[in-house]
Amino acid sequence: MTSSPIHEVERQHRFIEAWMSGTDVDALGWQNFGDSLGEGFEMTTPDGDSIARSDLLVSFEQARNALPGVKIEIRNSKELLRSPTMAVVRYEEWQLHPTGANQRVSTVVLQAAAQAPGSWLWVALHETRLEPGSSTTESR
Repeated sequence: MTSSPIHEVERQHRFIEAWMSGTDVDALGWQNFGDSLGEGFEMTTPDGDSIARSDLLVSFEQARNALPGVKIEIRNSKELLRSPTMAVVRYEEWQLHPTGANQRVSTVVLQAAAQAPGSWLWVALHETRLEPGSSTTESR
């Protein structure tokens, strides 16, 4: 394994920030983003909608430069489960951009995969909106 599960979360979000802000991203970056999502990947959005891998890729492809100046910070990451083949990570994603900000707490299921760009495949992602000014660390 070449990277930790938390490093994988950070790696994928660095790409998302660059893509959404319109920063120069080459074809390999786009390919690595897609190759990191397992074939059966599914995401549950903060609104409760389920999005399959293929639909997410179409949506992201159309979202290039959709939020110029966006900054994405990953905070309070924690491995909830780790085995040689799987990991579950909870983290906060803070999106800061000129038109506003939003934050969410997310839980991702990752599968170890040597052939994946970050050595992990994203199996499932569930996002829950955080109220402004809140954090998952406040209740601890």
